[in-house]
Amino acid sequence: MKYEVKFSCGHTATVELFGPTNEREKKIAWYKESGECPECYAKNVEARKADGCESRIMHYGDYKTNWFWCATARDSYNAKDKTIAVYVPKAYNGLEDMISVMARNDREKGKRDAYTANAYAIKDALESGKINQEQVKTLVAIAKKIFEFYK
Repeated sequence: MKYEVKFSCGHTATVELFGPTNEREKKIAWYKESGECPECYAKNVEARKADGCESRIMHYGDYKTNWFWCATARDSYNAKDKTIAVYVPKAYNGLEDMISVMARNDREKGKRDAYTANAYAIKDALESGKINQEQVKTLVAIAKKIFEFYK
């Protein structure tokens, strides 16, 4: 059933809810108390992706080859010139930033695949001092190959 709901942000939007009436009423009450409308939610997601980063327009091939670990701006792909807006860390510190951003982006997407698991493992091992930068390079290469395999 579709409902007009006023969200906690003050905006109103139409939502479609399923299930028993009491569950739908609970969901509507939650939207009113703590939920964000779809527009505000999308803005907040973009703000989190852009946190500590600067937006760069680059060729899509360059993004896929060199910056695959960075988040992209929503609806930023331009099919005409094959460019995309990519959030690149302002202070890029090499592999540590790459691993940290990969883990953050995948966590926000809700993914827990082999690639993400490797990113977390590499980040944790680096932070605990169990591995050095050279070992990180090898592990990142392996994680990238796993990611390409599962595409």
